[in-house]
Parts: sequence; C-alpha cells; structure tokens
Amino acid sequence: MKVKYYGNSSFLFKGKKTKLITNPLDNEVKVNLKKVLPDIIVQSHEAKIPTGEYYMIKAPGEYEVHDFFIYGYKSDTNAQNSDQAEIYLIDVEGVHVGLIDKSVENVRGRILDEMGIVDVLCISLAEQSGMKLTKITDLVNKIEPYIVIPMDYNKKLLEDFAKVVGVQELEEVKDFEVTKADFDSEEMSMRIVVLQK
Repeated sequence: MKVKYYGNSSFLFKGKKTKLITNPLDNEVKVNLKKVLPDIIVQSHEAKIPTGEYYMIKAPGEYEVHDFFIYGYKSDTNAQNSDQAEIYLIDVEGVHVGLIDKSVENVRGRILDEMGIVDVLCISLAEQSGMKLTKITDLVNKIEPYIVIPMDYNKKLLEDFAKVVGVQELEEVKDFEVTKADFDSEEMSMRIVVLQK
C-alpha cells in the first residue's frame, strides 16, 4: 500500500488495483479528482463533493469496495447530532489503517474495541481540535499502532508529540509505502512518519 498526503486530513491510499482518497476538499486542500481518479472517497466531515465515478463513504457502517474494507464509526460525543462517520478503519492488503480526524474529541472504549488492531494510525495533532496533546498521546498509547502518521501538524507539535510518546527520531518522507510483512516483527517500536505535502 502506498500513502500520499495532500494536507489537513486528505490522504491517498493506493492498493494494487484501487485508490482511496480521504477528505479531498478540506478547507484550503482542493484535490483535483479528475486527475487523481479515485475509486473510493471517504469523508470524515461534511463537504460538497462533485459527482463522479467513485464510491462515496461518509456514514457509519461496513463497506467492501474492490480490495478495500472500510469501517466507519461515529464518536460517542456526536452520536445524537449527525449521521456523519468521523473515525475510520481502512483495511487494504492486510494493513489496518486508522483515521481519526480533527473533528473527533473523544474516542471511547467501544470504538477502540470495534477497531481492533491498528497498524498505521493517521491522527490530527491540531490543537484547535479540542484534543490537547496529552489526550492525543493517551489515545495513541491505547491504540498502540506500529506507525503514526500525523496530520494538521506544525514543527513544535511534532517535536512535543514525539517526546511524549518516546520516539527519538521523526521520519520525514514525501511518499510512503508499507506492507503487511513490515509488521511481522514482535519487537517493533512505534515510528512517527511525517508525510510532506
């Protein structure tokens, strides 16, 4: 699986046959969908997406689209207010990717139990999300991913976050590729991979 970051909470995940993009129109991020040609669009907050030949996912539930399995969840704090899923687990080629957007302030045990194993966690570090850095860190420690890919970050937040979770070195890359075989070792320690826009 290949991962590309466009900014904010917009990622492109490429499997062998299928492309999935998250939040392609997110504030100042405006991904050219005609150029990317995604097979699947996953939305974790409201946005007006133009119609096209792709499968749109924005509600809670379980979805199987080509070689992707997608599970959408509502946070407990928003359970009464919206049918918008804010938390996703994306399974492609045996790699489990968690997506926790800035709109989520509180991910509780029920959702963590349902998500199960998360190999790669894409999580917002934005202070304006309402989640203080300690809460984000607590959540990451509960999930215990092998790899954390931050979004909505700045240099200071990255450094503070790495220090709190005990990661010595940030890995900064433009594009990132990961396979299930990368997680075979039982002695892996957490990595923070910073995807450049």
